[in-house]
Formats: sequence, structure tokens, C-alpha cells
Amino acid sequence: MKILETYWFIGGGIVRVQTDYEGIKYYIRGYGSHADGISQDYDAEYIANWGSTFPKAAGDALFGMTEMPEDLPSILKYQAE
Repeated sequence: MKILETYWFIGGGIVRVQTDYEGIKYYIRGYGSHADGISQDYDAEYIANWGSTFPKAAGDALFGMTEMPEDLPSILKYQAE
């Protein structure tokens, strides 16, 4: 797994990774995670390995890979703007 990009916000982040078998996937810091701001590299690695999966359509939109999907929850639209 290779970390391609990160998107940081207060309380955590989302990582975009290239996996060996599944292509591009997104992971988000889960509640109670140990990714706690020690360093961006450490946190990104931790989220990529232990984070919760994040919807691909939402990740693509947040990272500028596609247009914002119409059915994306409004809170995610606001964060992406």
C-alpha cells in the first residue's frame, strides 16, 4: 500500500492510497484512533493501516478527482469547498 495524498482537518484526516489489489482506496481516522498528531507521516501511515474505509465517490470528490456527486451528504460538500 502506498499513500498518495492526505486531507487533514481538526480531529483527523483522510488518506488516499494505492493498494496492491484493489486500486485506489480512502481511509479516515476512526473514533478513538491512535493517530494523534505526533507527525503527519506517522498519522497517515496509521490511518492507512487501521482507519475506517471512506466512500470512494466522496474521496474522489474531496481530492479533486471527480465532480462533486449530487447524492453526497451536505456536510461532506461543505468540507470539500
